[in-house]
Amino acid sequence: MRNVGAAYHSLKEYAAAQGSFAQGRAIAERIAHTALIANFTWNQGALASAQFQHHDAFALLRRALIQIEDNHLLPQKPHALNFLAKAYLRFERADLAEKCFLMALRVPGVSLSQTAHALCGLLLCGLLLSALMTTHFIIGDNDVETTLTALKTLKPHIPVRSPALFALPPGDAAAHLEREAAALQHELDHLPALARYRVVEALTYWLHERSAASDAAGRTELSLPS
Repeated sequence: MRNVGAAYHSLKEYAAAQGSFAQGRAIAERIAHTALIANFTWNQGALASAQFQHHDAFALLRRALIQIEDNHLLPQKPHALNFLAKAYLRFERADLAEKCFLMALRVPGVSLSQTAHALCGLLLCGLLLSALMTTHFIIGDNDVETTLTALKTLKPHIPVRSPALFALPPGDAAAHLEREAAALQHELDHLPALARYRVVEALTYWLHERSAASDAAGRTELSLPS
């Protein structure tokens, strides 16, 4: 039911998705499967958000997070937080979305895909919240330097030791970022042409910088006398 509902959601066949999620949640509740209940609840919340049914979306997503917290379902937490962040973006609250994306990144053991998704969303929020709210910041100016400037402000808050994405070679990490940026655009179709913000390019440049600095530090350490 979950995969079927997700497929319908991706195709924007919302009525069919809602039926699948509702049926799946009913079964999960009948067998008292807490992880599945939380999963179907946040999927219902994400579906409501995609239809700009903000009241229902926030209620369902918060309920899912309560279920996750109360039942110690840590691996599911980044998914729910990323969905909540996107719900806030649809509600024009980039400040609250930014906090949710950051919380998702700080969850121990956050997956590669959820890390990449949260990073792209976080940097997008940073640009939307920039004090320099010119037209370029509202629609993106196709200049990666603008995005790198915003990233400098965010970098001190990004946990780089825990998420596995940061241990990957930059090229492999970039592939995850590209895929999740495309997913973000598909979901946030009320924000057209997100590629104009050059988020993937800026994050990839940063990862290459980090990798080069780490390699240089390793070479220096190896050359020191014992």
